[in-house]
Amino acid sequence: MILREKKRFLPLNQIPDSLWDVKEETLKLPGELISSWVQLLDSENLREMALNDSVSNSTGGQDKCETDTHLANKYTGSCARTILSIIDPLDKAKLASDTYISIFSGGDVFLLDIPAGAGSGSVSILSTLYELRSKNILPRYPLNLKILAGEISPSARDYFSRQIEGLKPLLETQAIIVDYEIKDWDAVNLQNNLDLVFKMYEKGKGIPCKLILITNFSGFLGSEQNWDSAKNSFESIFHVNKDDNSHVIWIEPQISKARKIVGKIAKWFFTKFPFFIQDNKSEDDLHCETEINCSHPLKDVKFKTRMKIMCFRLTQRNDQ
Repeated sequence: MILREKKRFLPLNQIPDSLWDVKEETLKLPGELISSWVQLLDSENLREMALNDSVSNSTGGQDKCETDTHLANKYTGSCARTILSIIDPLDKAKLASDTYISIFSGGDVFLLDIPAGAGSGSVSILSTLYELRSKNILPRYPLNLKILAGEISPSARDYFSRQIEGLKPLLETQAIIVDYEIKDWDAVNLQNNLDLVFKMYEKGKGIPCKLILITNFSGFLGSEQNWDSAKNSFESIFHVNKDDNSHVIWIEPQISKARKIVGKIAKWFFTKFPFFIQDNKSEDDLHCETEINCSHPLKDVKFKTRMKIMCFRLTQRNDQ
C-alpha cells in the first residue's frame, strides 16, 4: 500500500507573489501591513530609527522608549515570523499553516493574542488573510473574528488599537468582521491574569474555533524565575480554552534562549496536560524551526527571519 502525504490547505503553488518571491526565495510583507506600520512610524517620528542600520537587542518593554525601539527595529521581524508560519513556503511548518487556514476559513472564531505588543501577530494574520482572499486564493466566506489581546505596555496597546482600526474597513471588503479588545496583561501577576481569563471566557463562550497565539516571549520567560511565575497563568489560559477545535501556536525567534524555553514548554505541556489529544505525537514533534530571507519594506535589502514554532491542540478526550 502506498501512503500519500496529506495535501496542504494552502498549496505551495498558490502562494501569491505578493507574499513570496519564488525565484529569489524571499518572503514579502503584505502591502496593508507595511502601510499600517509606516503610518505608525511617521506619526511617532520613528522612520529615521527604522532606517538606521544599527542592530537593536530590544525585546520591547513597559515604557514608551522600549516599545518604540522595538517597533522601529524589530517589529517587521516579528511580523515576518508570523507570516512565515502562515504561508510556510518551504513546507517546514505544515501543521501550523494548516491550522491557520482551517481556523480562519470562515464562521465565528476567537483569537487570543498574547503578549500582543504593537500588533505584529494579529496584524500579520489579518493582512495575510486579506491578501489571500483578495487574490482569490481563499474563498470569501464570512469570518466573524473576536480578538482579545493582552499586553503590558500602554504605548503598545495604543499602537495595536490604531492598527486594527485602520485595517477594519479593508478587511470588511473581504467579508472579515473584526471585534477586538486589548487589555493590560502581566503574565506573572495572578490577579491580572485572572481578569484576562474571565474576559477570555466571556468573549470566547459559544465559539467553537479558537486560537491562542503566543509570540516573542522567550526574552522574558528565559528567566527561570519568570517561567516559574508565569506557567500557572498559561495553565489557566489553556484550560479555559479547551474545545473541539482549539489550538495553540507559539512563535519565537530562533535563538539559543528560545530553543531552551520552547523545549521546556513542550516538556511541561506533555507533563501537565497528558489528557489532551496530540495525534500520537511526542513532545519533540510539537515544535520545529525554519528560516528564510525577507525583503525589508523600507530599504533595498533582505533580512534573515529565523523561527522556532510550536503548534498543539487543546482538544480533550471524551474519557477525561
